[in-house]
Amino acid sequence: MSFVLLQLAEILFPAFVLGPDALRLLFAVLIAGFPIVVSFSWVYDITRGGLSRTDDLDEEAGPQKVLVGGILLSALLLDVTP
Repeated sequence: MSFVLLQLAEILFPAFVLGPDALRLLFAVLIAGFPIVVSFSWVYDITRGGLSRTDDLDEEAGPQKVLVGGILLSALLLDVTP
């Protein structure tokens, strides 16, 4: 979805006389929102009944939690300023 938003912004921003700073701001917002989206997708599932909380993972999923936590931490520490 972020890719689609960036592609649309690249096409539409010049039509609305928005400079490259607006595109950089959109990119920074999308990068900053990535860890939030990943954490929500980790906790919730979309089912036919709507949004429901994911059941607790079994003990074998421990390394996966560490990996995802490391990815989230690195995304938070990423410096997106130009």
